[in-house]
Amino acid sequence: MRIVLLAPLPPEQTGIADYAAHFCTALRGLGIEVLTPLAGCHDLTQQLSRLKAVDWSTVDLVHAELGGGRFGEFQSLEYLSSAQPQIPLTATVHDPERLIWRRARLFWPLTLLERLPHPMPQAAALLADPLTLHEGGVWPGA
Repeated sequence: MRIVLLAPLPPEQTGIADYAAHFCTALRGLGIEVLTPLAGCHDLTQQLSRLKAVDWSTVDLVHAELGGGRFGEFQSLEYLSSAQPQIPLTATVHDPERLIWRRARLFWPLTLLERLPHPMPQAAALLADPLTLHEGGVWPGA
């Protein structure tokens, strides 16, 4: 079996990276081949290029670790759901009660707030919330 794991991995210092490393080790211990095409990559454009370079005909399953305010894994699942619909997609959502809807890219003038210190980027996400919910189809009347 061949699985693609979309997750932060050490040396990133997050609880999700630690969990993903243990998960990956356990899978490999069972003889499962685990590919980690996003490892060490934080640029969304490069992540897409890495996904396009994978030979998906040899992949049995994709698993993502979601949470921690990261977008790459979520956007990768979104891309794969349309580009590789034959591959089963699974995910573990860490701290789901702490997840908020947040756009990957804010629109101007909210982009100006992203460069400022805390809590301004969070305020920008909240100001964009109605549009984000509408785009996600969860806003009343969407």
